Amino acid sequence: MTKEQMTADTVTFGVELETGIPQANINFAIGSYHHGIALTNGPRTEDGNFWRAERDGSLAFPRSRGVEFVSPILRGESGVRNLLDMVRWIKELHNGRTNDSCGLHIHIGIQSILGESATPAEIADYVAKLAAVVNINTQGIYAQTGKRRDISRFCNPLSDSIGRYIRSVRNSGDIPSYNANMSRYHILNLNPLPTRGTFEFRAFAGTLNPDLILHHLWTCLFIAKFAQALQKVPWTGRGWNSESGGTGTRALKGLHHKMKKHCLVGVMRDRLDAMKAEALKRAAKYDQAHGEEVA
Repeated sequence: MTKEQMTADTVTFGVELETGIPQANINFAIGSYHHGIALTNGPRTEDGNFWRAERDGSLAFPRSRGVEFVSPILRGESGVRNLLDMVRWIKELHNGRTNDSCGLHIHIGIQSILGESATPAEIADYVAKLAAVVNINTQGIYAQTGKRRDISRFCNPLSDSIGRYIRSVRNSGDIPSYNANMSRYHILNLNPLPTRGTFEFRAFAGTLNPDLILHHLWTCLFIAKFAQALQKVPWTGRGWNSESGGTGTRALKGLHHKMKKHCLVGVMRDRLDAMKAEALKRAAKYDQAHGEEVA
């Protein structure tokens, strides 16, 4: 990997926040699944775009209504600021909450990583490296959620057979085949790549904690840029489990060691200590759920 500081200010991203909103606090229209309605009374981006609200049948809230908030395309400092504004809008103005039925998904735009002229072969080569980085560091990704997302049917780990398939696409450049041969319910979802030009991280549990959300986004931005900087990545390896603690804590500390201050965007630079502390607190809960002692 290059020793130069990696930046992610030009990387495009999108965020999906699954929440529950008390009926009395809903003063906006909610669209059907994948057909969200623009929240014109919510925070808008610098270029005038709005988040959308849609239903999601997987959200279970006995006394509230399950709502998924889907961002427009975001980028850089203004995108991070808009994300935090939306989290405050959900929490403070609409009493939003999350539970174990909720997830948080982050999309990354492939063109913002590789450029608009990237060929199918170049994309497939990048995806093979990206998937390998995710696979090696699966534990550190799941651990920061504080939940047993590793056993959720909505975000399964990448299997060795998926790894072999992704490497085969690396040789053929058959990007559209991702849709036909992979379920979207994995830690890394490649299904949107042929149609929307994004790949999706699905590991994260639903949360409205701003520092944890920023940490999740930072993780995705780093992994996306780190994979680009590598020449070759093995499918399996030790990862970065060299630190003390239980499995998840050790993996996350090692990930932090590699991330250093790469790919921080906007207010992440000022909130880095709080972001890491919150994620490590969740990793300790993850280890406790596994029955592992945390040093």
